[in-house]
Amino acid sequence: MKRIALFLTLFVAGLALASYASAGPKPPKGQDTTTTAKPHGKSAHGLTCTGKPVKLELKGTIVSVGTDSFVMNVTGANHHAKGLKGSPLTVQVTADTKIRRKGHAHASDLKAGDRVKVHAWACKTSGGDAPTTTVVAQKVDAHPAKSSDAGQTTTAESTTTTETTTTEVTTTTP
Repeated sequence: MKRIALFLTLFVAGLALASYASAGPKPPKGQDTTTTAKPHGKSAHGLTCTGKPVKLELKGTIVSVGTDSFVMNVTGANHHAKGLKGSPLTVQVTADTKIRRKGHAHASDLKAGDRVKVHAWACKTSGGDAPTTTVVAQKVDAHPAKSSDAGQTTTAESTTTTETTTTEVTTTTP
């Protein structure tokens, strides 16, 4: 019985020592290290930050489209990008960017005037509300622009006239 207790104690002590040894040293406090943004183990989309990358969720319309980027007018944004509302923004597109426009699409399928929702990554800046560095799209959901007469409805009015004829009959009795 004493042997089992001794072996059990040594076994637990060995596990504790092994987990402590495999943890590795911690980096010194206050030291800035350059990190590559890898959100949840996914690729970094070529974004290298000094500090922490932030997730941006943007909504707006496309102004112009290039080969590896597009310019959009931002009409809605999450709290990380609230300073970008109402201004144009250049969004980089990579081979890893998922683009949807009437199904699977490529960057060349995007058109000026399209309504878009963009999920992107950017480097957090030390001051201000909006990131001022490169914005790299992770996902772009595009919808064709609304046609100009889509909101207008026309109604046809018709009037019908009915005529009624009244006949007077008079009878006289003697």
